[in-house]
Amino acid sequence: MVRSFVNAVMLAAALGALAGCGQRNGGAPGPDASTVTAASVTPDANASSASADDPCGATRVEKYMNRRDEPTLRAEIAGLFPGETIRWIRPGEAVTQDYLPGRLNIIVSEDNRIDAIRCG
Repeated sequence: MVRSFVNAVMLAAALGALAGCGQRNGGAPGPDASTVTAASVTPDANASSASADDPCGATRVEKYMNRRDEPTLRAEIAGLFPGETIRWIRPGEAVTQDYLPGRLNIIVSEDNRIDAIRCG
């Protein structure tokens, strides 16, 4: 009886910890990788800009290379991809290894500038 109670408490704690790993909306640069998703999800919103070579539309944001990572810049980029997932990755952050071709990854350098833009 006590053992099953302890197992249930441990399971609840683990699920609670995982819930904190969910997506973060918004745009302020932070110490962790953030994912920006527009409120209304519209499938194939960027179908015309996606291709086999660029499934996430990364070429549409190449002009932002070397720009400072700021909330206004994040909002501007998110506005180009309504309903799509954008993952901001800062140096030293842990990120999942799953490959999602339609996800835009924006890699920020140590000096807080956009260093790379990739799909995945």
